[in-house]
Order: sequence, then structure tokens, then C-alpha cells
Amino acid sequence: MNSREFAVVGNNLYEFDAAGIKTTHGEVEYDEKPATICSNGDGGNELFITSGGKGYIFDLGTSVLTEITALSGKATMGDTLDGYFLCLDASTSTLYTSDLLDGLTWTTGTNFAQRSLQPDRWLAMKVSGRYIWLFGEQTTEAWYDTGASFPFAPHPSGVLNYGIAAPWSACLMGSDLVWLASDRSGRRCVLRTSGFTPGVISTFPLEGVLQGYDWVADAIGDVYSMDGHTFYLLHIDRLGVTWAWDAATQMWHERGTWLHEENRYLSWRPRYYAYAFGQHRMLDGLGMPGDYIASGRGSGTVTQSGTTNAILLRLDATIPTDVDGAFYRRLRRAPAINADNEDVFYSSFEVEMEATGHSFSQASFTMVEVPAEDPH
Repeated sequence: MNSREFAVVGNNLYEFDAAGIKTTHGEVEYDEKPATICSNGDGGNELFITSGGKGYIFDLGTSVLTEITALSGKATMGDTLDGYFLCLDASTSTLYTSDLLDGLTWTTGTNFAQRSLQPDRWLAMKVSGRYIWLFGEQTTEAWYDTGASFPFAPHPSGVLNYGIAAPWSACLMGSDLVWLASDRSGRRCVLRTSGFTPGVISTFPLEGVLQGYDWVADAIGDVYSMDGHTFYLLHIDRLGVTWAWDAATQMWHERGTWLHEENRYLSWRPRYYAYAFGQHRMLDGLGMPGDYIASGRGSGTVTQSGTTNAILLRLDATIPTDVDGAFYRRLRRAPAINADNEDVFYSSFEVEMEATGHSFSQASFTMVEVPAEDPH
């Protein structure tokens, strides 16, 4: 935002410039959950950062990072609306607000709200437009700015009978929200809101797969757009799986980073998308020594300068290689064709492939000839 890009990697707050060179701005608490970063704009000139259960303010003018002692152990995730910073404490289902345009001042004894409309605890928070969406395990509600002394209250639209199965799966897609949802019946599905109306975008086969997973609570969502397509990504690293939904085609597909030495996929490594300096940029979900601008689809330019695992990736559809410099491995399956339980024979087939503009595009096929005397 405003020609500046920030990221939390491990326990460090970094700023990246257009060339991907990083500046370290201090340390934050670290746990294995994602951090959040938001800004109150020119009025406050501050970043609010949550990481490891703690909250921090970074002054964009002085480059000073300050821990907010009032939020110690309370900062699950943060966001901003109408000049206020917002902090959710998921352990107590409490929403805290800062003073207006002052992220260093939090009166947690009075400037807070606790969930009362439904018994399930708030697990996640996301601001969309002029509304704060607060997600429980089974239900969700939207809050808005009433202008009262404590500015936020539940919106009259009521309670949505879907909660969130993975607190870090909620993402903005344009003016809509997308997340991995759950309800009282135990259903798992992916929802996309239109205003206050949710719509299920997951298919029955995908929901069957999601239902079969023994653990999805640490799934991470992401959204980015490229070449006229907007994608919602759902990374389930514990299972090595990434599901992706294309808003243009309304279709799902799987993604992965191919481990050549192990002959298997793991979940797609690029994540935490930001559009900055005219580039599609993400961090490396795996991490490795050194920091560099690489390409989500190519090795890019390496500028080794440390061992902090702060790896910035640049996505570019014209580069055919993955984050490790190896070629992408793609698997395509044709639609099922049947003839009422009769054998189906193919005398020929045709494959169309869009090249990337480089000489690296190639395809491999295996043909098996069936002897005439044994057509099965």
C-alpha cells in the first residue's frame, strides 16, 4: 500500500522494495499461525501487526516498532475499519478496538465487545467493505459502525447459520468473502458471500473429500488474480494439499509443488499474496536459506543475503519452472466417457497445449497397445 510492502517471516518484520531487497524493522513474537498486518492510512500513518498472540504498532514515519502491552496474549488476528484498529481474542470471543487513528492506545477494560448472540465462540474476523465479519464455529455475524461511544454493534441482518472450519481460510475476493465453512450438522463446504447472502461454491465431490479429512482447522486461504482469472486457494499443509477455485470458470482444481526426489506433490508453496510494484508477489510457504526474488513459475534472480528464510516469490505465467527451478509437472484428466457399461475404444486422440513462449514446453505420453486377441 502506498508503494510500501511489508511481511512477517518467522519473528521478523520486513519491508521489501521493488527489487525484493529487504529491510528488517524489528522482531515480533512467533508461533506457527499466520500473522496479520493492516494500516490506518494517512490519518494514523501506522501498521497494526498481530503475531504469536501479541499486537504491535509500526510507525510508518519513524520506522519504530512498539509492542502493545494491553494486547499481550489477546491478539489472535487484527484488521481495521473507519480509522479504528480491531483485535480479535479468539480464546475469549472478544473484539477490542483502538482509539481513533491511534493504534498505541487500547482501553481494553471498556473498549471491547464479547459475543452474546450465539454460544459458539468467535474464531476469526475479516473486514469487508464497511462491515466486520465475525466467524464462530457454527454461525457468523456482521457488525458495523453505529457512531456510538463503542462504535461497533451487530448488523440487523442477523446471524448466518454457517461458521468457519478453518479460521485462516477467510479471504476477500473483490467485495465478497470466501471461506471454508462449517455448520451445526457437521457439513464442510466453501462459501462465497454476495452482500449478506452466502452461496456454496464447493462441489459435492469436493465436499466429500473435505469431509474425509481428519483435520482442516489450520487450512490457509489466499486470493489472487492473473490473466483474467481470480483464484481462491485453500492450502492444507498437514495433508500436502492445495485446492483452487477459478471464479471465471467456476471450476475447482488441485495444485501442488512437485517433489522430484520423492515422486509426489506437496501443497503449493507460494502464499500470502500481495500485488506490489506492478508484480504478483507471494512468500514461500516452505522457506529455504537466503532471500531472493524468485518466480512462482520460475527461478528468477537470486540475491543471497542471509539465512532468515525470507523468500519473496514473483508469479509470472510466462515462466514454466517452479519455485525450485524445476519444470512444472501438470496432470490432466479427460472427462469420463461411458457407453452403458460397454468397452470404449479410442483409435486416436488430440491434445491441445498452450505454450508459454519459451522453448521449454513439452508433453510426454504413454501409449499401450492392446493385442487384438485380448481386447480387454
